[in-house]
Amino acid sequence: MPGTKPLRLLETVFVEDFLPAVRADERNEIQRTILAPVALHHGDRVDNGLAGGDFDSLKNPGNEIALRQNWVGAKGLPFLPSGSMAWIGKRYYHRNDVHQIDFFYWDTSGFGGGLDDVPIGPAKFALALFETRFSDRRVIWQPDFRVYGIPIIPNGTLEAGISLMIDSSNANAPQSTNKEEVSPWLTVQWVQSDLLGGFNKLAFQWAQGSAANMHSQGSQQEDASSDSRQWRIVEHMVYQPTPNISGALVFVYQDTKNLFGSSLKRWSAGIRPALQLNDYFKIEVEGGYTNVTPKDNASGGGNTDSRGLFKATIAPTIVAMTGPGGAYFTRPVLRLFATVAAWNDAAQRSGIVGQSAACNAVTTTSAFGCDKAGFTFGAQVEAWY
Repeated sequence: MPGTKPLRLLETVFVEDFLPAVRADERNEIQRTILAPVALHHGDRVDNGLAGGDFDSLKNPGNEIALRQNWVGAKGLPFLPSGSMAWIGKRYYHRNDVHQIDFFYWDTSGFGGGLDDVPIGPAKFALALFETRFSDRRVIWQPDFRVYGIPIIPNGTLEAGISLMIDSSNANAPQSTNKEEVSPWLTVQWVQSDLLGGFNKLAFQWAQGSAANMHSQGSQQEDASSDSRQWRIVEHMVYQPTPNISGALVFVYQDTKNLFGSSLKRWSAGIRPALQLNDYFKIEVEGGYTNVTPKDNASGGGNTDSRGLFKATIAPTIVAMTGPGGAYFTRPVLRLFATVAAWNDAAQRSGIVGQSAACNAVTTTSAFGCDKAGFTFGAQVEAWY
């Protein structure tokens, strides 16, 4: 919905056969995937949080390009288990996200290599090793192991994974003597498919040390001690009970301790129903609330008051004729949107929308002055390729 960053994506996949077939039901192939989105930004250069930056300048400060995927995979080889694949390069790796809020909660994408879709009983496992290089002397290795597709109930499966952030920095590199050498990140997720025409995911995650941020490569918390921790719960549902009704809902609870210097309790909830009026037009409505409570005065800038923000959006939407993916995820779409939002005193004091604790209606640079509510409208295009 409104607020996402403009990205134009171009994905090219090359597939080439090699070696004679060794299995009648499986093709031997090398697959190379390249994904190079062009992002148009206005103002400061955006590095997307990756070590060393993930965008390459096109000389015009407002135009940036990123090579997000460039990897090679091989499958159908005689020494690989049936259906599995060996790969190496830079790729999106088993990403789990909440589309409604553009939140990738289980994502270790980056540079690496490994094995995918290796059968283990009724389930499969994947094993990979990633590298994050902050400099020639600061390197974090990240082995990642996960098992998925474990049947537990009809249409319900379990996924479990562990990632380790191993700091192998040179002893002469500037670094904290209190850092945790090996930082774990654990995830357990229940996936229920074919539920009200959609799916449901419920995940529990825990991490500490450099892994406490629970984010992809380049955004780990360098030099973090074992006192840096986070645990969270993510509930995400997409539903399509009828051809004309679809939507999604999300709930996220996060509890952090000494994460980038702050200890917070945060929860968010949102729902986005949509009504398809005909093949090419639907009405989307979205409501959401976020609450952030500092655990101590230092984390809250001098107080521990809970900061709250509510928003509601309505978006008349032109959409391509519904495809096999269902009406909710059908793209491209063209939206007009109108959004109202309101926040409390504590949110204003924390600096929301450019405001401050001593907000002055004459001197403030906030687009909303010193009001604790606002309205915005506009148009948006969203397209996937």
